[in-house]
Amino acid sequence: SPEDALYAVFDGHGESGAIVSQFVAESLRTSLAEILLDAASSRASDDAIKKQIQQAFLDTDLSLTEALKEYCGLQFDGSTGCAVLRRGKKLLIAYVGDSSCVVGTKRKAGRRLTEDHTPAQAKERFRIES
Repeated sequence: SPEDALYAVFDGHGESGAIVSQFVAESLRTSLAEILLDAASSRASDDAIKKQIQQAFLDTDLSLTEALKEYCGLQFDGSTGCAVLRRGKKLLIAYVGDSSCVVGTKRKAGRRLTEDHTPAQAKERFRIES
């Protein structure tokens, strides 16, 4: 549909952060564009699309580790990211790390739509330490 769109931003960190974020952007751009096209043609539910998006992020993480393991250890290198799929008037948001999604209009100030994944949050600290 002409109202469907994909927006994404990735921010690398660490010595190899630029390479990591570029890899993630390229990989997810392809995966998310395919999901958006499939969703437009199949009338998939939002929940099904959310699962596909989550899987695309997980698959990208695995392929990143495999592709760059010889180049850098990735212990201190990575990328945060935020992707928004617009389906008509709905926004489906996927994010990782402390990249935030904010939406605003000409008449209203920006409103934050995500909560950063940082070790300062108990839930995220538990996930990291587990």
